[in-house]
Amino acid sequence: MIRSPTMINLVAWRSMLHLQTRATRAAVTSSPHVPFSQKPSQKASQHPVRRLSQQASEFSPLPWVDFAAPDTGTKTTGKPRKITFLCNSFNGLSQRLYLELVSRGHHVMVHDNPRGEKMTQVVEVDQPDIVVCPFLTRRVPASLYNNPARPVLIVHPGIPGDEGPSSIDWALKEGATEWGVTVLQAAETMDAGDIWATCKFPVNRQETKSSLYGKEVTQAAVLTVLKAIDAWEQDVPPTPLDYSHPEVKGELKRKLTVEDRQVDWAQPAEDVARAVRACDSQPGALGGLRVVVQG
Repeated sequence: MIRSPTMINLVAWRSMLHLQTRATRAAVTSSPHVPFSQKPSQKASQHPVRRLSQQASEFSPLPWVDFAAPDTGTKTTGKPRKITFLCNSFNGLSQRLYLELVSRGHHVMVHDNPRGEKMTQVVEVDQPDIVVCPFLTRRVPASLYNNPARPVLIVHPGIPGDEGPSSIDWALKEGATEWGVTVLQAAETMDAGDIWATCKFPVNRQETKSSLYGKEVTQAAVLTVLKAIDAWEQDVPPTPLDYSHPEVKGELKRKLTVEDRQVDWAQPAEDVARAVRACDSQPGALGGLRVVVQG
């Protein structure tokens, strides 16, 4: 639950005021297969792409969500659910998703900063129908994700197949023109579980990491989580992650290092600007200036 007004940022507060006027409305949107048109550059990857299936010759479309679809105002088909949030902190994206789910009649219990088996303990106390991890960088215990009756949804800010903790950083640093959010089933390998829903959006403005996360990523996260819950209620299983699938364009990316955050002033201005935007607001770009003092 929201424990203190100080935990809600300006974006979430505006969302709350808006949602209070349409508490009974819902916006679960979906779309047929829309292929990715842009593959992020692979130059930053130092890991081989994992190929889970080399034999398949036919593929079903991934569970896409239309990012540009308007609010239909229809209610969700299922009954209100008990949902447990596991997150590093109750950040803006988590707050927005909380408000959207509560406005649809769901009961959401928030646990910020759980670690290890503490995750299992709080879930066993809550006894939820679904576990959602809107902002979690820690590994989920196998005792949770091995329960087939209770899905554990990981909200990953990346396109299908994208893995690693610096997803948005690399997308902006490499100048990706398209990015997305994928809701995955928690699995032994982080960011490599079955796909419940995925949504792409254009990166067509000179946006910083924090701006992209607070706007496009947050909106896409809401749509994909709603789609994933709807699929689960209708007994539609998630799609296995298969790197030979033509729609799976992501890859494993290493964590952004201090060296990657160094600004090289000899590079073109746009490359320097991308590096700065990719590192905002954390961990920040690093650059040195030489000051010439005369007299």
